[in-house]
Amino acid sequence: MINGRSPKGSRDSHKKLQFAWDSIRTNLIAKILNDISKSSVSDKLNSLLQLRKSVIEDCYVIYIVSEDRSEAYRLFAVLNDRGRELSDGNKLRSDTLELLEKHEREQILAEDNWDTRLTGLARLKAY
Repeated sequence: MINGRSPKGSRDSHKKLQFAWDSIRTNLIAKILNDISKSSVSDKLNSLLQLRKSVIEDCYVIYIVSEDRSEAYRLFAVLNDRGRELSDGNKLRSDTLELLEKHEREQILAEDNWDTRLTGLARLKAY
C-alpha cells in the first residue's frame, strides 16, 4: 500500500490495514492538500513534512518473522494492534486459531466467527 500497490485483502487484519491506510490518506494527507488556508505549495509541503515527522518519530510498526507458529501466537498475545493486554475473548481466539493451524479451511471459518463475536461484544460494551 505504501508503495502504491493495491493488494487484495482477505483477512480481517488485511482489511484493518487497508482501512488505516485509507484513513491516513483521506483524513490527513488529503486534508492538507485541500486546505485552502494553506494556499502556498510551501505551506502544504511543510505540513506534509510535519505529518511525516510525526509518523516516523511517534509511531511504531512491529514486523516479526517466526518459523514456530506457537511462538508467533504467544508473541501476538503480548504484542497486539492496540498495545494493551488482550481480552479473554482475543486470547481464546488466538488459542483456537493456533489449534487449527494445520486445518486452513476450519481456521478461516473460526477466524471469521471469532471476529463476528468479538465485534458484537465490543458493540455491546459501547452501549
